[in-house]
Amino acid sequence: MKGGLRTIAAVAALLLFVSLGTRDFWEPDEPRHGAIAEEMRALRFGPSQLVLPRLNGEVYDQKPPLYYWLAAGIGTPLGHVSEAAARLPSALAALACVLLIARLGRDSFGARSGLAGAAVLASLPFHLEIGRSARPDALLALFVTAALYLTWRIDRGLGNAARSRLALHGAIALGVLTKGPVAILLPLLGLLAYLGWERRLRDLARFVSLPAALISLGVPLLWLAGAAAVAPEGYLGGAVTTNLFGRFFAGTDHAESPVFYLGRLPYLFLPWTLAWPVAFLEARAALAEGRGSPRASAVRFLVAFVGMGLFFFSLSAGKRNVYLLPLMPALALLVGHGLERWLAGRSPTLGRVAAAAFAIFVCVELAVFAVYQPSVNSTRSIHPAAQAAARLAPPGSSIGLVRNGALVGGVAYYAERHVERLGSKKGVRRFLRSGGRIMIAEGKDLAEIESVAPVQVAFRQRLEEDEMLVLVAPQGGAPAGGGS
Repeated sequence: MKGGLRTIAAVAALLLFVSLGTRDFWEPDEPRHGAIAEEMRALRFGPSQLVLPRLNGEVYDQKPPLYYWLAAGIGTPLGHVSEAAARLPSALAALACVLLIARLGRDSFGARSGLAGAAVLASLPFHLEIGRSARPDALLALFVTAALYLTWRIDRGLGNAARSRLALHGAIALGVLTKGPVAILLPLLGLLAYLGWERRLRDLARFVSLPAALISLGVPLLWLAGAAAVAPEGYLGGAVTTNLFGRFFAGTDHAESPVFYLGRLPYLFLPWTLAWPVAFLEARAALAEGRGSPRASAVRFLVAFVGMGLFFFSLSAGKRNVYLLPLMPALALLVGHGLERWLAGRSPTLGRVAAAAFAIFVCVELAVFAVYQPSVNSTRSIHPAAQAAARLAPPGSSIGLVRNGALVGGVAYYAERHVERLGSKKGVRRFLRSGGRIMIAEGKDLAEIESVAPVQVAFRQRLEEDEMLVLVAPQGGAPAGGGS
């Protein structure tokens, strides 16, 4: 297994790390997370910023701080959180997921299935895309996968149970510090479904101890208490009520129907979705072996986790593709096991053809990351417009951003200026009267802005479907008059 695992790890590392820093942060998520990490590194608001992340100087209550700690820590020796530094935690987490799935597969189905599952995950475009992004989702997937692996070891009596419990709850604690209680709920729901399927719910106590619970619950609560102690009034309401319960039940953003993920999962798992029929047949054969079969238990364990995770995310009113990432490693192992069993009973020539197809696919992915993505870089990042605005703005002045609040992180990061959000004609007028002169706006808003002041278009940039403009207002601010 070691030689095969080294090869797969090398392929995964190649796909995850090559050209990692050669493109800018792409909108909408990467610039925000990169800007938060850079502000944390700079500690512009003192040590309290280590427990209380900020974006554009304002308290950011939508995510816990672990990802930002890591990105800021990597950027500190460099004096700046670069694109590569901000993406490195995700790339390392995605690589670690591949290694963990190989270990989980070895302990559940055998070494060959573990390698096949690792190969599927290492070449899954969706896994690689998030693993090459500056965002906390790959870290969450790592800690959930680690919890899954440790849960299986405890259930099967592999290794020291007490140490495995502590490590399990440590992984959960780190997951909560990455993206919140979802790191508890996904492993717990999967475990409950699995034990219920096996008619062993009484065994749930084997996975919990007082010292372990103090880790998984105490560590996140310790951070939350520290953040609340230094945060402005209302922080806990925003961090817990709005961004946890409100996001799940009311769908504060990205609202979709309950069946949204049934259509998205097959798309996100391409090209390996084509192997689902083989995986299904092998899983059904394993389940037919009876309740005492270790292979049947392994299939039930993985299916319960993926199924309950899909059910949980489908209940949420707010939905995004990236939410499914923690389910991908387990699904990759199910598919890898199915493929390995199917190929084992066939001609060696077919195995060589499959290996050649895998190598070709890896080369295509590498070309996408090293050649194609850098070629479209200028249309996916606000970097050019932000730097143009910074060159035009007087030293120390703010840059106005008209309406498109999603661009705050990118403008703040690349312009290295405070960004003032202008949501209306009234806001534009106030910005100009206070001495502001440089604004960034979409082309469709130009006529409305010109009704406030005769601005000059100093720079144009295509940002995906939109045209972004850097506008220069006349010296002396907006003309007198009303307007909203």
